[in-house]
Amino acid sequence: TGIAVFAESPTRFEMKYYNSDGRIASFCGNGSRCAVRYFVTHCGGNADEQIAFKASDGEHVARVLSDGTVSVSLADVSIDSIQKLSDSMWLLDTGSPHVVVASSAVDDRDGDDSRLQRLCKPLRLQHNANVNLVAECTAAQGDKSNGAVVLRQKTFERGVEAMTLACGSGAVASALWWMLTRCAESVGQHSVCVQMDGGSVAVSAHIDRRQARAITLVGPAEFVFSGELCV
Repeated sequence: TGIAVFAESPTRFEMKYYNSDGRIASFCGNGSRCAVRYFVTHCGGNADEQIAFKASDGEHVARVLSDGTVSVSLADVSIDSIQKLSDSMWLLDTGSPHVVVASSAVDDRDGDDSRLQRLCKPLRLQHNANVNLVAECTAAQGDKSNGAVVLRQKTFERGVEAMTLACGSGAVASALWWMLTRCAESVGQHSVCVQMDGGSVAVSAHIDRRQARAITLVGPAEFVFSGELCV
C-alpha cells in the first residue's frame, strides 16, 4: 500500500491512497490518519488548526488531538443507502463499501486466517466490497472503562485480497452497524471502540431517522520508519 500527499497550504492537502494491487482506493481511514500526521510533520501542516483534505471519496476534516491521536471526519451515511442482506449481514458505504457480518468467527485466535478467508472471499467477490467480521466483546474481552461499547473486528480487504491487521473505514461501518441494530435506542449520539489485530480506534456518530452524521474516526498514527524512493 502507499499514500501520496499533495500539500496545498498549511491547512489543506490532497491524498491519493493506493492499495497493494496498485489501484487507487476510494477511501482509507487508517491511511488518512497517517497522511494527516505526515502532512503535519513533513509538509508544514499546522497541528494547531483544523486540517482539510480531499480523498477519492470527497472532502474530509481532521485534527491532531492533544494526546497525539488523529481525528478524521467521514461523510454522512444515509439510512436508505444501507442494504440489509440478511438478519446478520449489512452492506454499507463509509467512503469504501463494506459488508458487515455478525460472526463469532472473529474470536478465532488460532492464528490461521485461512478459514476466515474462505468465509469472506465469496462475499468480497459477490458484492465487490471489503468484508468485516464483527462481534461485541464481553466485559472480559474488552475494556469498557470509558463507557463505550467494544467491538472486535477482522477484515478481508478489497485490493489486498486477504485478511488485514486493521481497517479504519471498516471500523466505522461496523460501528454504524452496531448503532443501528444493537443499540436499544438508535437515535442520538453514540461512541464505539473497535478492536482489531493492529490496534483499536474510536468511532462516534449522531444517528437520526434519516442518516448517520457527524461521523468521526479517532486513532493513533505513529512513526515507523523513513526512506527515499528514487524514480
